[in-house]
Amino acid sequence: YVSLTDTAIDLIKNKNDTFQKKLIYTKAVDILTHGLANDLLEIVKSNSDNNISIYEFMFFISYMGKILNGHYYSRTELVDFMQEYRSMSKIQQNAVVDTVSEYCNPKNFSGDKTNKRDFGNWKNEAQQIFMLMDQTVLFEKGLEKYKDLLFIKIGKDALYKNPKKLARSKKAKDEYFINHNVSKITGFELHHVIPLLIAKSREEFDALDVWQNMVYIDGYTHGKISQTNNKNIKMKFAGNDICLIDVAHIFNDIVCVKGKNVEYSILNKNKMLVYNEHTINSL
Repeated sequence: YVSLTDTAIDLIKNKNDTFQKKLIYTKAVDILTHGLANDLLEIVKSNSDNNISIYEFMFFISYMGKILNGHYYSRTELVDFMQEYRSMSKIQQNAVVDTVSEYCNPKNFSGDKTNKRDFGNWKNEAQQIFMLMDQTVLFEKGLEKYKDLLFIKIGKDALYKNPKKLARSKKAKDEYFINHNVSKITGFELHHVIPLLIAKSREEFDALDVWQNMVYIDGYTHGKISQTNNKNIKMKFAGNDICLIDVAHIFNDIVCVKGKNVEYSILNKNKMLVYNEHTINSL
C-alpha cells in the first residue's frame, strides 16, 4: 500500500493549475532545504537588481547558520559580505574565484572525502540548488550569459505578477522599522512569524507580507526557528518578551528576550497579537 500526504493529494488535485502546482512544489522545496527558499527570497529582494550569482551563493549564503570560532553567521552578516564582493571590479571578483578554486583542490588535502575540499563538487551542489529554485514560484535562472544568476520570478506563474507587487513587498520591511521606531542592528534580521510560504494564493501571500507579521530577531534565534521548518507561528507575550509557539506542540517554544533577542515597540504589542491570532484562525 502507498500512503499520500496531504501535500501530495493537494498536488494531484491541482494538476491542471500550473501556478498552484508550483506553489505546492515551492513549499516542499522550502521544507527540504530548512527554509532556504524563504531566506533566499529575502536575500535577493535586498538587492536592487533582484538576483544572486552562483559564486555569491557559494562563497557567502551557503554558510548561513554555520558557526566558526564560536561566532554564528547570520543572514544579514553574510549579505553584507556579499555586497562587499559585489562592490569589487570584475577583475577582482575573478581573482577571488581563482584563489578559492586553487585552494579547493582535493589534491591539496589528505584523508578521506570529508577532509578534502573540492571546488567542482561545491559548485555542482550550488547549481543543483539553483535548479530546484528555478522550478518554484519565487525564482528563475537566467539564460545564456546570465545562466549563473538566479532572479526573482515575475509573471503569471510567479507569486509576484508585476514589479509593483515586488516593490510593495520590499517596502514592508521599511515599515517595520518606522512603526517600531527601531534601528538596524548587526546580526539581527527580520522574520515573518507566520511564514510567507504557508500561503495558498497570491492574496494570502500579500496579506502575510506586512510589518505586523514581522519580528526583528537575532540570527541565532532565527536559525532555531528555521530548524523547526518555521512551525513556531503563534505569538504570545511574557511581559515584554515574545514567545513563538508551535500550534501542533511538537517543537518547544522559542523565547525572544526584549533587548537581547528581539527589538520592537511595546506600543505595538496588541496590534501584533491581534494580527497573529486573526490570521492563524483564517488560514
